[in-house]
Amino acid sequence: MSTPTRPTNPALVVTRPSSAAAQPAPAPPSLREKYPHLKDRDLGAGVVLPKSAAPVELKDIDIGVELEHAFRIAKTLLDSCVNDSETPLNQKAQIIGALNTVLTAMVKQRTDIYSAERVRTLESVLLKVLKRHPELSTEFLADYKIELEKLGGGE
Repeated sequence: MSTPTRPTNPALVVTRPSSAAAQPAPAPPSLREKYPHLKDRDLGAGVVLPKSAAPVELKDIDIGVELEHAFRIAKTLLDSCVNDSETPLNQKAQIIGALNTVLTAMVKQRTDIYSAERVRTLESVLLKVLKRHPELSTEFLADYKIELEKLGGGE
């Protein structure tokens, strides 16, 4: 058996870290922990999920942007397979159906926005007129409140 010798060069001396520094780094979160809203089949081994799969708060979602994104994806899919003879017709029909659904949602959203803006404009004009005629405003607002209550909107 040989006797250990000290190295002559101090730069070659290997030191062990203290026990506090030797703590292993925490393991990164598992896919299940990171994406609890996804199903097990979507979290198979080796799956790399895009940032868009991360859970978000409903209040943080811009519906207009999401509808536009869905429309562009469906349109791109349709454009890429419309002349492809290998793509089954039922898949082409599904893409067309998805595109129509997105377009319907976009039209509804625009109609809702237009209606809301129109109501805001009418209310603004009404308030301007009532400010110019304060003698009518008290009686008008009382009648207005009665009519709103009849519709169930006076609370």
